[in-house]
Amino acid sequence: MNRKIYDTIKILSVWTALVVLLAGNITYAHGIAGEAFTPEEQDYITRKKTVKAAVIDDWQPISSLDGKYGAPRGLAVDIIRRFEKETGLTVEYIEAKDYMHAIKMAENGQADIAVLAAVYSDEQNTYQLELSDAYLESGMMMLRSKNTDLSDAAKYTVAEIEGYPILSQNPSIIHKSFHTPAECLAAIRAGQVDAMYCNIYTGLSYTQRYTNRELVSIPINVSVQLRFGICTNESAVLKPLLNRTIAGINRNDINESLTYNRTISVKSLGDFVYSYPFEIICVLITISVLTIMSIVIYMRIKNRQSVSIQGYAASYQMFADTVGEAGFKYDYMTDKLSLFGKSANKLAMPSEISNFSAYLERPDKEISLTNQQFEKMLSDGLEQKAYDVELTCKLNNGKWQHFRLTFSVVSTAESYHRPISLLGFLTNAEKAYQEKEQLIKLGMYDNITGLYNRAGAESEIKKRLAPGTDITNDLLLMIDVDHFKHFNDVYGHQCGDAVLKCMGYHLKRIFYEEDILCRWGGDEFMLYIINAAENMESIEQKCEALQTAMKECSYENVSLPATLSIGGAIIGSRSVEETFQLADKALYTVKEQGRDAIQIITE
Repeated sequence: MNRKIYDTIKILSVWTALVVLLAGNITYAHGIAGEAFTPEEQDYITRKKTVKAAVIDDWQPISSLDGKYGAPRGLAVDIIRRFEKETGLTVEYIEAKDYMHAIKMAENGQADIAVLAAVYSDEQNTYQLELSDAYLESGMMMLRSKNTDLSDAAKYTVAEIEGYPILSQNPSIIHKSFHTPAECLAAIRAGQVDAMYCNIYTGLSYTQRYTNRELVSIPINVSVQLRFGICTNESAVLKPLLNRTIAGINRNDINESLTYNRTISVKSLGDFVYSYPFEIICVLITISVLTIMSIVIYMRIKNRQSVSIQGYAASYQMFADTVGEAGFKYDYMTDKLSLFGKSANKLAMPSEISNFSAYLERPDKEISLTNQQFEKMLSDGLEQKAYDVELTCKLNNGKWQHFRLTFSVVSTAESYHRPISLLGFLTNAEKAYQEKEQLIKLGMYDNITGLYNRAGAESEIKKRLAPGTDITNDLLLMIDVDHFKHFNDVYGHQCGDAVLKCMGYHLKRIFYEEDILCRWGGDEFMLYIINAAENMESIEQKCEALQTAMKECSYENVSLPATLSIGGAIIGSRSVEETFQLADKALYTVKEQGRDAIQIITE
């Protein structure tokens, strides 16, 4: 090659390398400048270089270790990877044994970040850590075995993660600690515990490994916030950096991450069968049903046969004998109802009822069904679909229980789409109803004081406001713990919780059981007292007794006297909403006049 050409190529190569290097530096500088870091943040990024994050396994889809190489994955890890790109910091992942181990690593400085720290409210932080903004807020659910009946249990055992915030202080619950959600589920399957609590996303990730008939999931009216736990030595700069990343993530990115990371890997055919037994059975049943339907359709076309009403009745007779309590047949033309099947004699209803429409108007009927509901059943059934309705039936022993009636309506083209017969079967739904009621009850109580929470109190007051009930003598009281923030700021949140527990204890001790006692929110309590106007002197004495008791409050052998401001109003001719506003106004009058007093408006 000509020497001159060689020198020219060499010079061009050097210039190209310089341009590429300069472009890379400019891109990096722009990336840092584009984030608008403060001088302190820029200095921290330059000096720190590497941030350590404690990750835990078995918390799909939030945090887990994937495969034999233990690669971290999950929503929290996806957010941290985005944090890496935005800051230029390198994140080193450290495997923690379990949830509490990750928290402790961040508390003692072994890690800068714990990827998962759960709290149930903005005020709650029992960790020795700074917490980032919430990167996910999730509802809670209860998981239990299908063989576990919680409706009649005086006490039952709940599996909970060690170090995780306690969801309920209900005295009927026995708490048992485990390290991971997977261990909690294993304990349910082994019969060691009755149920477990978990956030909805983690619950869905694990229930896909079990058949729907093996586990029952029930949502609870409580939400949990998932945040990053940040070592206090690093929090001054690291916390705002993490919060900036969290704020920049949209809901679609979160949903995609949760969906992707919810899947639990299947490594073999045996693991696949174990993980998806219900789905495999459903596929086999579907194939079998389709095969049978194909044969039936072929035979019907070949023989040009039509399905008779007797055929429908025979099918429902079979269902009533196998899965139902009783068969249910109504003849539209004669207005006659017939009950059939092996279990029909358990019901107090007659086996045959002529003039069924008139029977549904009787006050002594043995079924909760009304004529309006029954007419709707007939009209809905004409769409040639199977429907079900919930109702109550009286048994021979005199008790009423909840049932589900699954039915369809038989009609023909010749009848101009008018119903000829309604056929169905009843199944007992009392157990499911009682469990639902029990869970609703659990969701109506405050987990610190044991009193009603706001939703629970509002539900009970609505019952009190039933038509025909005289509420004119009822009383609304609003109570504030004076200077409550002082207890949290000086002694910590556990001390504040102790004051609230003390308040709940004395309220239940001093007031009547039928009174509606509620922690309205924070340090504010609401009391709805029935027929209080008949004996206001006694009510004032109870309020004074409550004030005296709270002045003797203590925490860890330290006297912490708490004073109370109390405002109230008799309902009289006012609405409950107007009375509430009047009681609240009385409370604030007490607070403006120096607190630690009672003012009740009786006019």
